[in-house]
Amino acid sequence: MTVEDLKTLYGTVFSGDAQQYNMLSKAGKVTYASLPGYELMGKPISSSSDTDFAKFIKALKATDWVRSGHTHFAGQTDGKCPYCQQKLPSNFR
Repeated sequence: MTVEDLKTLYGTVFSGDAQQYNMLSKAGKVTYASLPGYELMGKPISSSSDTDFAKFIKALKATDWVRSGHTHFAGQTDGKCPYCQQKLPSNFR
């Protein structure tokens, strides 16, 4: 940074016509229970290809993605969701 850069920066900061902004407030804590569709988390997912969930995954053409995620993260999550890092229930499989 040159002396001219510093003079320009100083002039900008102390010009007197600078606009002041309010401090940003902290975002509230988000939990599973506060998210829309939370009730779906309590429903068991079966491995049958006839379930609505299986049809949904097939419609998205995401079966390989789901299989890869399960293979990669199974037993390695330390009790946390691998995507959002929130604590999973102890009986979550």
